[in-house]
Amino acid sequence: MRLTVIMMVLVAMLLGSCGAPVGSDTVGRITSELDRGDRHGAQRDAERLLADSAAFAALTPGQLCELSRALVRLSSPSEVEANDASAARCLARARQLAPDTVEHFLRSVTGEDAGRLMVLDRVGSYLEIPRDSLVIEEEDAIDHHQP
Repeated sequence: MRLTVIMMVLVAMLLGSCGAPVGSDTVGRITSELDRGDRHGAQRDAERLLADSAAFAALTPGQLCELSRALVRLSSPSEVEANDASAARCLARARQLAPDTVEHFLRSVTGEDAGRLMVLDRVGSYLEIPRDSLVIEEEDAIDHHQP
């Protein structure tokens, strides 16, 4: 009987750990690595998370916002780079899921990151514009003043 109870507890623990999204732990680890000054480790973990479509899809809007802040912290303040594009992607996905969460997040961010995150959020919103709405109709492009 006692062995059965122990086995049931072990199975429950294993099943519980299997259901935990990998990405949620990774966002916290990336932030911790940045706080410790381990930019290389944070960059490596961020790239792995972004490349894992299942883990990325499992992130909550809040985790996506925190990941975007970490990516901005990893970016060079003087130039636009891949981390900025990834941060815009994270904010766009978070906005799809919960626009209010993104608004609250952006209002809570202070310092240099605030302005950059707001610009990237705006850029991310352009990712949601239907592609055909960006196409200029051919007749509109013709100059009607030609002889």
